[in-house]
Amino acid sequence: MAGKTKIKSVVWMFLFLVFFLLCVGVGFFVYFWQSSSVPLLSDVSGNFTVGVYPEPFFVQGNKIVDGGGNQRVFRGMAPVDPVIQYYASSSDPRYEDPSYLPWGPESYQKMASLGTKIVRIGIHPISIKEHGLNDTFRILDQAIEWSAQNGMYVILDYHSIGFPPDDVYFAKKYDTSDAEILEFWTQAAQRYRDNYTVAFYELFNEPVKGHGGEPAEEENWIAWRDYVQNLLGEIREVDPSKPVIVSGLDWGYDLYWALEYPVEGNGVVYGTHPYPSKWRWGRNWTDAFGAVSEKYPVFATEFSYDFDDYPEHEYDGPGRYREAIISYFEERNISWTVWCFDSTWTPSLLADTNYTLTDAGQYFTSVLMEKNALK
Repeated sequence: MAGKTKIKSVVWMFLFLVFFLLCVGVGFFVYFWQSSSVPLLSDVSGNFTVGVYPEPFFVQGNKIVDGGGNQRVFRGMAPVDPVIQYYASSSDPRYEDPSYLPWGPESYQKMASLGTKIVRIGIHPISIKEHGLNDTFRILDQAIEWSAQNGMYVILDYHSIGFPPDDVYFAKKYDTSDAEILEFWTQAAQRYRDNYTVAFYELFNEPVKGHGGEPAEEENWIAWRDYVQNLLGEIREVDPSKPVIVSGLDWGYDLYWALEYPVEGNGVVYGTHPYPSKWRWGRNWTDAFGAVSEKYPVFATEFSYDFDDYPEHEYDGPGRYREAIISYFEERNISWTVWCFDSTWTPSLLADTNYTLTDAGQYFTSVLMEKNALK
């Protein structure tokens, strides 16, 4: 009898141990899931299959991941504002400009053929002012459709330069207001929240206080962070999960203070624009965005070089700029879109409307085709 009692005690102890380990395991799983910023798939609208284009993406720690938790690194380029390109191809004498690539699917097909997996599509405030939101979205829809037809994802960028917390902007084409920024993003979020081709919202192209060209100051970052925090709250009321890109100060470059004063909420990616001169006049890459990439995902949404306005010799770091910047990105799994697939906006990837590549165009498209496995 004593032997049976002992056996029962061992069985109960074993069952208790199994139950305890099961509870601990469930607890760790719940904690991990809640502490990450990946929403439950049931919280994401629409139907999709992990690994099949198009699919939604999320933020987990310092990584951009798909619905299966697999890290994704994006590489691509930026065309010009599609509204400006559309009207430049029109017969309207106010806007007609043959120096732009003709409006049509060909330019999107060409970007894809050069290895592009994501395009950064910027919309200027002046495009909306001159043509209205309805016309802007009509043209934008077409650009997104052409991107989808070629298997490319889209960053939707509100392409202004200035400092929204102070309501100061740098030129007429960038002039905007809090109300206009909010209206654009709430309507865009409503329109594209279930469109997985649109993978990211880049909230504001280049925030800059004063004239820039110097390390971002703490108080300016806090003002910018607070502004973005309020805007993100409004967007999340409409679209709860699509990742947003928050640009650094100093013309979109400097994210130094993000480690101490981060933007709160799910799906936050930080953006940087590391042009050659930034290392010389501002913080070095590690201080400006590299250290941030160890804790949060970073996406370099603009960078490049040319021989006039953005020469490589203005870069003061080790090695030659073009190889150094790509190596820096790749070593840290930083996603990137190089500027700009046109011959009119500098630094240009194209020399003309016949798709002749510039020196930068030749180099960066060769990298795209290698890294994105198109040979």
